[in-house]
Amino acid sequence: MFSRSDHEDPSHHLLTIAQKCEMSLKIERGTTHIDDNMHYSDLIDHPEGGRFQEIYRSATIIQTASNQSKAALTHIYFSLNSDEVSQFHRVLSDEVWNLYQGTGLVLYQWDGQWNGRSPRVEAIELSERCMNFCHVVPAGHWQAAAPLETRILVGCSVAPGFEYADFEIMDPKSTLAQQLRTGAPHFDRLITPPIENEHSAG
Repeated sequence: MFSRSDHEDPSHHLLTIAQKCEMSLKIERGTTHIDDNMHYSDLIDHPEGGRFQEIYRSATIIQTASNQSKAALTHIYFSLNSDEVSQFHRVLSDEVWNLYQGTGLVLYQWDGQWNGRSPRVEAIELSERCMNFCHVVPAGHWQAAAPLETRILVGCSVAPGFEYADFEIMDPKSTLAQQLRTGAPHFDRLITPPIENEHSAG
């Protein structure tokens, strides 16, 4: 994990989000939400930006290579408004992005490698224009996303299932973030939270 400022307690924030999700949706293993229709009003804030709703958590429990017990699969709805982004983050499982609504998005994927002085970041467009509607981000890769134009709705499936303990947002003050900004300054908006961006602009 990358170091964070002493006054910040992201684990507490993530736990709060997780508790809100569980309390508001009352998801049981192997079931979907009782209302199968998607409502934007049901989505809650996600730490990486945007809003989400977990709609499935498999009842099948598997043992990972690190001997952890996890649901075989989880799935969420995830939405970004046209002016929002999903900040660089990573999870310890493979993640499938599926485009459901909107013009499309650009999904950024980085394995942490460099080409000379530039980070080797892949940009994958999901859109009708490209006839590409899904993409798999390998476990442990950094990922971020930004809508092309309009609000988007995607589905994100994680296998083995998502757990908050496996989720990490890139610390904007970390050495890695500074190197990424230096090598590709346009990625700053995918690293720095919106509030910090507003303060730096002012």
